[in-house]
Amino acid sequence: MAKRNEIKIKFPGFPKNYIKTFWKYPRMLEEYWYMLSGSEQKVLDFILRQTIGFSKESDKISKSQFLKGIGEKNKGVGLAYGTVLDGIEGLVDKGFIWVRKEKNKTSEYGLVVQKLNESGSNLGWGGSKIGQGSGPKIEHTIDNNNKEYSIKEIERIFSFYKEKICPEEDLDRMARKVIEKRLRVFSCDQIEEAIENFSENDWRMEHNRGFGIKWFFRSDEQVRKWLSLSPSYKKEVLRRGSLG
Repeated sequence: MAKRNEIKIKFPGFPKNYIKTFWKYPRMLEEYWYMLSGSEQKVLDFILRQTIGFSKESDKISKSQFLKGIGEKNKGVGLAYGTVLDGIEGLVDKGFIWVRKEKNKTSEYGLVVQKLNESGSNLGWGGSKIGQGSGPKIEHTIDNNNKEYSIKEIERIFSFYKEKICPEEDLDRMARKVIEKRLRVFSCDQIEEAIENFSENDWRMEHNRGFGIKWFFRSDEQVRKWLSLSPSYKKEVLRRGSLG
């Protein structure tokens, strides 16, 4: 990624008739932006443009199109290949999109939508009914995906926490709940990085490890603090190979 002072191209500004140049964007996403990382947001916007932006429910998009763009004006998402893959995986795990993959064929991408019973109101664009259910209850595929994802990732995060910080910790109902809340904002890799940073800081391990897992995950701000935490000076020097 180019540093700020290396950027040569500047955004020219929106045209005076900018409203006529807009494409459809789901207003309800305002409620869920906080769940997305920067790369996930860019990948999602790209998929939104290629689907609802052209009044389609899904579209086949190649990895090169994510990277380099489509057509003359679309320049892609400006991310590295691995970051695009992480963004796609994160969006699937969090229940925003689905991906249909076929061997030797371009993957198809679409938005996860609510499934309604026959008496439910229509969703989407063009007046089409997106899904049907067998009962009066609305089934939300995002919630279902997140539930399955959280159980697996909660256990993974807890095991890592127990290994790195507190072997005596128990995974009770409240511990599961606080980890699940943090998974709505942070990826599993980010949370593991936070645990790693904490475990490598001697002062934190000596003074705070006994506070427990519920304290460790008590808020998003707490996890951000551990993500920015530096290891102890001695460990940092040893890591760089300056001491024998």
